Amino acid sequence: MKHRLCSLLLLLSLLLTACQTKTQSPADDSFALYFPRTQVSMTDGSMTKMTVELSEEDRNIKQLMEVYMAAIAPKGAYHAIEGWMLDNAYLEGTTAVINFSGPEMSSLQANVAAACLLQTLMQLPNIDAVRLGVPGISQPISLTYQELLLSDTGMLPQKESIVYYVPDEYGRFLSRQRHTVEAMELQEKPGYVLQLLLKHISEETRLLGIVIENGICTVNLSSEFVSNMPRSFQAERLSVYSIVNSLTEMTEITAVDFWIEGAPLQELSFMELPAGLQRKESLIAPLDTNVEHATLYVSCDAERLVALPCGLQNPEGKDIKELALQELIGFESADGAFGCIPEGTRMLSLRMEGNACIIDLTGEFLSGCKNSQQELLAVKSIVATMCAFENVSSVEILVEGLEPTYQVNWLKNVRQTELSWFAEG
Repeated sequence: MKHRLCSLLLLLSLLLTACQTKTQSPADDSFALYFPRTQVSMTDGSMTKMTVELSEEDRNIKQLMEVYMAAIAPKGAYHAIEGWMLDNAYLEGTTAVINFSGPEMSSLQANVAAACLLQTLMQLPNIDAVRLGVPGISQPISLTYQELLLSDTGMLPQKESIVYYVPDEYGRFLSRQRHTVEAMELQEKPGYVLQLLLKHISEETRLLGIVIENGICTVNLSSEFVSNMPRSFQAERLSVYSIVNSLTEMTEITAVDFWIEGAPLQELSFMELPAGLQRKESLIAPLDTNVEHATLYVSCDAERLVALPCGLQNPEGKDIKELALQELIGFESADGAFGCIPEGTRMLSLRMEGNACIIDLTGEFLSGCKNSQQELLAVKSIVATMCAFENVSSVEILVEGLEPTYQVNWLKNVRQTELSWFAEG
């Protein structure tokens, strides 16, 4: 009984320690591994940490678990998962799923391990929870960051985790961020999140007002949101959905309307903004290791091309260029951008000869084009999408295995991209 009481106190102390020491991502290659102390300290808490060097490339869940398991617990602490073997480790949304085999362990010991692992893994920006499959326990042990916070007995200030999205450093996707703050009233959160976002996407923009009604959040911003917007479709799209995706993290918000200086905002330079914009998960940086990156080139005005970065599922290890071309052919429309390839077109083959990409398409590629401008745009779209891959320097298009007969004969010689094809960045 005494041993069980001590274990319960240790677990509670671990949880409270985690509340007070919410892990932040290190600024350099240093990374903290957390272990339970052999003796609870009133001054130092119940967790201790050791610092290891871990490069950005190695900061994924599987690699981190291997480092954790190989580490020797520092003096005064013990290894939470000693004797276990790692079966697998992967992400499901924002939950780190980790399965072990080895000696059986009590539920209390497994929960202590979960608290230490969650405190360690939360240094990765996309993890909010762990789910452990452990030997001898039929149901997985689950623990979320919110449960760490709710374990507070009331003696500590209440905290909460704010999740928001900002454009990543490459301007391709939205990067998921987490910010720990003092607990606030429900009506205060949208304004706080927007002020946080505007520091990242448009610091000069002022928030003029927010109204939430029937699940729709109307955001009224100053004119700088439009006037200071970078001139590219993707920059506009990421700025808009940075706000939409962040606000719809709140259960009471399902869609967002944009207003500027008290009037509805219906379009930007390239992007259309209909009322009631809803969350777009596809813009969030992919976490799955089976996802490969590509850039599709589509149009926003039937004349120029705009870049549309995407993550493509590739569990079977197919040629990413084939996946990208299939995605391009099937692309319809998104936020004012639309596909350029005639409906019904199918890819017959794609092969590489040196750095030249040779693509064979079905006859619909020609028969579906109504005029020479549509043909030109379709060819440019394919050439630009394929030439975005590092190992492709030119593209040759065949139709049913033959050199195509275009309405404008010189179009068959268009095999490399030109700057004039693209909308201004």
